[in-house]
Amino acid sequence: MSHIKAFLFVLWNLTILCKFCLTALPQKPENISCIYNYSSILNCSWTSGREIPDKTKCSVRYLINETSRERNGVMENGSCIAKDISSLSYVTQVQLFGEEAFNLTSQLVKDLVKPDPPEIVTIEGMKEMLRVDLRRHPKEPSYDPFMCEIWYQATTKDISAYANVQIKKYERDKSLNLTGLWNFTNYTVAARCRSVWSSHWSDWSNKVTKRTEEQAPLKVDLWRVIETCPNGSRNVQLLWKLLLDMGIDIREPIVVYEDNQAAIQIASNLAKADRISQRTRNKDQNVHELVETTGTLDEMDNLSQQIEYKQGKNMDQKNQQIKQQLDEEENQIKDKQKERK
Repeated sequence: MSHIKAFLFVLWNLTILCKFCLTALPQKPENISCIYNYSSILNCSWTSGREIPDKTKCSVRYLINETSRERNGVMENGSCIAKDISSLSYVTQVQLFGEEAFNLTSQLVKDLVKPDPPEIVTIEGMKEMLRVDLRRHPKEPSYDPFMCEIWYQATTKDISAYANVQIKKYERDKSLNLTGLWNFTNYTVAARCRSVWSSHWSDWSNKVTKRTEEQAPLKVDLWRVIETCPNGSRNVQLLWKLLLDMGIDIREPIVVYEDNQAAIQIASNLAKADRISQRTRNKDQNVHELVETTGTLDEMDNLSQQIEYKQGKNMDQKNQQIKQQLDEEENQIKDKQKERK
């Protein structure tokens, strides 16, 4: 009986010992990939099935001028970091200290370059466009041409787009116009670049927000109400409505410009033709009246008093007529919209 217990005890210890040995066996790296930066540092990472402590020794073997060389490195955050490797060399092997080496398909280090993010120097807002000025990262050399991708999005809309631009050899700065944008709209812009020899994109740059310029509308629909007075003079009212009130779908911000330039120009032309003109005061920001008459300058004071009296007497009636006209037009627009639905 004692022999059986002793045998079981030995068997149990052997089982534990074998498990420990299996877990301690070195494991060959898998899914290895390497990235190179312009500081001559090669970063190779892989899947090994276990955590590898930092500062663990590793090495990278590479070919340069058909001569095999080896560079020692250390593990940092699960990657083997090897320094002072030429971009014209070919990586062939990675190895952890005391473990089996992992052979790679020969890769030119220059094809593994991942640059640092570019810098957005300035963005200038214009009408329907933004002008973006890019610059290579200060640490990047200029002997490699870059392909850069610019991402931009209107901050108030869930619509984004991309534009590409190439920074040629020995160029450090590049400008690009983003066209076809909405006026008076904020856009957020970011950029990233890669060497034309490599497939590794840099991280995205910092995001910059800029607004396009505002632009006056090309045309405003006008209505006019003309009244002929008994003394031969005419009262002219110019009216216009905002686009939203007219049932027009506006897809971007719009700035409304309101002024008296049209009335001033008409009055100026009449004065040049020896016809005395006077423009009444604005009673409403959207309504302007122009009174045309003939006579002498001495008659202007009496005419002004007559105009003020007539305005005070008839303005309520005119405003009521205008309101009814606008209400009728608005009802017609609503009826048309209902018919479309």
